[in-house]
Amino acid sequence: MLKKIINRRLYSTETAQELHAFSCGLPGDECGFEEHLYQAESGQGYFLYGKGGSASKYPEEDIVPLKNSQARQWIKANLR
Repeated sequence: MLKKIINRRLYSTETAQELHAFSCGLPGDECGFEEHLYQAESGQGYFLYGKGGSASKYPEEDIVPLKNSQARQWIKANLR
């Protein structure tokens, strides 16, 4: 579970609804990572929760807010 305040807005993986997940690499891969797309608890807005290996784009757990259009693009790119 991760909570983060960005631009005075609270994002929480505990209260949001996970819509889809994507993983890249194998477990233990320093370049591998996971991304989870969430819809905010209020139903307004989306965010990515990412975590990965030390050489990945998520060397530390992070939350990245997305605009609706960015969430749609992410789904199209990662839906399998």
